[in-house]
Amino acid sequence: MNKLTPKQEIFCIEVLKQSSLSAAYRIAYNTSRMTNKSVNEKASELRKNVKITSRVNELQKEVKNKELYTLEVSIKKDLSLIERYESALDVLENLKSKSVDVETAERTIKFIGASGYNSAQERLSKQHGFFDADNTQKSNGIVTIFKLPDNGRDS
Repeated sequence: MNKLTPKQEIFCIEVLKQSSLSAAYRIAYNTSRMTNKSVNEKASELRKNVKITSRVNELQKEVKNKELYTLEVSIKKDLSLIERYESALDVLENLKSKSVDVETAERTIKFIGASGYNSAQERLSKQHGFFDADNTQKSNGIVTIFKLPDNGRDS
């Protein structure tokens, strides 16, 4: 591929970030002596350039892959945290659990904490669209309440 000029590279990056081609062009190039019509025409013309189109497509793919990877990793970490916490709760609820398993479960619950567990659930809920745009939970009539087992232990 032919190398882009620094200004062309900036234009390509800004095409992804700005609301219009003209805005991207104004950031990449000196437009102080240009009319709005000229900026619009130059930006449109530049965007149709094969090298520019190719680079913008590359950048879009990079951004998409990065976002997907980041989201995937985030989801996996939150799921793992939730599973560890809930497994520890299961150990505490089981009266036949060995004392070493109970101690490990208690350490896990203390390490993650109820707030860590709740935060992971909230992040997953938001990532899966269970919240409205104003960040209030969508009402579907289902309410889940989590309670830590007492197991007769003093705090």
